[in-house]
Amino acid sequence: VGNMTLTYPTWEEVKGVALQVTCPRWQALILPPLKRAALENLPWPEDSPLTVLVAPGDVPAGVLARLKPEHLIIYGSKDPGAGVVDPSRPTCLTKNGAVTLTFTGKGAVLSQWRP
Repeated sequence: VGNMTLTYPTWEEVKGVALQVTCPRWQALILPPLKRAALENLPWPEDSPLTVLVAPGDVPAGVLARLKPEHLIIYGSKDPGAGVVDPSRPTCLTKNGAVTLTFTGKGAVLSQWRP
């Protein structure tokens, strides 16, 4: 996989913060529960592909449309809103069981344990 860089991007005068994991061929963004306005104003360069987004269940569909993650992990007990789950994108909901995210030389692999 190569070198891994962890950064904590902030925006909205530190009302928004996330964890960004970057490797030479992929990026993951982990969002904590944030106010809707902070989520909607998340700065992300359009030319920066996002391999995985880990987000709370109330993440706005517009944020996903802008970020265009290849894979999505939704955590928490809230059901995702309309337009969040896209059948063409691998998506796991942690309320359905523990999710494992593994990065390999070929990319991201999501697996989910189900009771």
